[in-house]
Amino acid sequence: MKKTLLFSVALAGLMLGSCSSSDDLNGGGTGNPGFNKDGNGFMSISVNLPTRSGSTTRAENDKYEDGLSSEYEVKNGILALFDATSKASEGEYTLLAAYKLDLTDSELDTDNDNITSTHSVVTQIKSTTASDVYALVLLNDNSILTASDGKLLQNGSTDLTGKTYNDILVLTTENAMTSTGFFMANAPVSATPGNTSAPDGKYTTLSKVDLSKIKETRSEAINDPAVSVFVERGVAKVSLNSTSLSGKTSDDNLSYKFDGWVLDNTTKSSYIVRNMGTDAGTYLKYSSEKFAPSLNSRFVGDTKLGATSKQPDVDLYRTYWCVDPTYSQKFTAATHAANFNTVTSAADVASWLASGKYVYCHENTFNVAHMDYSNTTRALVKVTFNNGNKFYTNNGANAILDTDGKRDDAVMSYVLGTDINIVDLKKYLSDNQASTGTVTWSKADFKLTWATTPDKDGILKVTDIKLSATGEGKLKTGSPAFTGWDAIKDQLNTNRVIRQYDNGASYYEVRIKHFAGDDAKNGDLAPWNTWETVKPSASEAYPGKKEQNYLGRYGLVRNNWYDIDVTAIKKIGSPVVPDITTDNTPDDNIDAYISAKINVLSWAKRTQSTILGK
Repeated sequence: MKKTLLFSVALAGLMLGSCSSSDDLNGGGTGNPGFNKDGNGFMSISVNLPTRSGSTTRAENDKYEDGLSSEYEVKNGILALFDATSKASEGEYTLLAAYKLDLTDSELDTDNDNITSTHSVVTQIKSTTASDVYALVLLNDNSILTASDGKLLQNGSTDLTGKTYNDILVLTTENAMTSTGFFMANAPVSATPGNTSAPDGKYTTLSKVDLSKIKETRSEAINDPAVSVFVERGVAKVSLNSTSLSGKTSDDNLSYKFDGWVLDNTTKSSYIVRNMGTDAGTYLKYSSEKFAPSLNSRFVGDTKLGATSKQPDVDLYRTYWCVDPTYSQKFTAATHAANFNTVTSAADVASWLASGKYVYCHENTFNVAHMDYSNTTRALVKVTFNNGNKFYTNNGANAILDTDGKRDDAVMSYVLGTDINIVDLKKYLSDNQASTGTVTWSKADFKLTWATTPDKDGILKVTDIKLSATGEGKLKTGSPAFTGWDAIKDQLNTNRVIRQYDNGASYYEVRIKHFAGDDAKNGDLAPWNTWETVKPSASEAYPGKKEQNYLGRYGLVRNNWYDIDVTAIKKIGSPVVPDITTDNTPDDNIDAYISAKINVLSWAKRTQSTILGK
């Protein structure tokens, strides 16, 4: 099954979208009968973890899967309540109190195929004078945020009581978010679908509490929810599959073996709750000019969130973007090192993951201006050629030079070839040859000296070239020394680029797309290159309406599963891990080294297939 990342949490006592109440949480009395004389009331909470909810006409956005049981297991929870009284916007709501949710005795409901499971739990809350209250639910806290004595604490000590939701929204964490169950929090949702009508750019994250449904007793609360809260996992998931673990390249029939993969260039932190940013009202309405007006927004789904016996159906839809802490950050070596985990060489990889394995990571998003190699999370793939033995390539040709002799032949073909005229050397040899007849110069007449090891790009350079003893014997006695060897050496290293592949290892990168797919009909909701009136160029990779057409083309968003399918290998890759830390090349470029198909599951699942070396 495909995986869903958006989970529904229905809090008994809290009902999303319910009508507002003028009653205060004031300690009971006729104004609010839900609270007893001691100022306590009870709320029932249903935690719904849904699968795919119905069919969709969108390409790949609303494509969901349950995932592994460990990915939706609920071990603990926190209910945080916010005061929205007289506040103009969600970001201004202030934190009232926070309560632990005891899920050990929760009621399990599995009556709907659209819901993985539903946990119902009742919690006791204290009264307040607030007349308009909203809820944030946190599951599997992983010590990121904790609740104690009615307070919400960051890192176990910092009291967040009285803070605005905007204050909460910019809190970051470097925690793994998976050590004690998968951290989950409210998901931003839209009341308007992205496909059937023009999106309005509006969304909500906090869920409105129906105060009239606060009950005096636990038994009254259990079957009368006051709010529905839809939560999502705090991490993204990436997997890679190779359909051909061994085979031959499609270009030159070279044998290879798939050796594994790792995830690279991942962010070190993320916002605790998904942060939509200040431009959400604009980008939630974006649609590529390729589709308009038939497909209104790639950022909003069109599949309703599902229902169970305890979770009424609601006209709410998922959103598919966010900003992360490095969203519009200008790249420098220092900022990159501070914010990204990066593999710089194969030696950094303790072990390569097998085909079909998966990893979790923080989300990583960026605006189009920063949609380049250095900012984009990638999968590194290792493939072995030549049965694991060292080999060389010449000028990027997709052919193996499997001996030192063949390597030298490739270089000397340049020196001796008729297609290339090394004027100074050829004139010197002609003017100073001992014989008056035709003299044939061959590889044996020259001596090449090579660097001990390749450079950082895997290039093995010639450090010296001169005549061998055999070649010297073909010159007249007293011939002057040739002075142009350094220039010829430089020519060789420029025009005969020899790459050394130690142990036959070749490396590829697959930069991960968010709105993935081969084309518009197969999941690509932000297509590039094939349709534009003004075509991309080397100087302008993303022409025209950049944000509208391309925002979100690459990136990772929490609660999405990015499944990479390596379908074929076309060419030999790089002899070293491709450098990413200083590369500001746009993610899409005219000379693309590799193509990929990514499946994003929601967990939303997004599938990206790739041909390595394309």
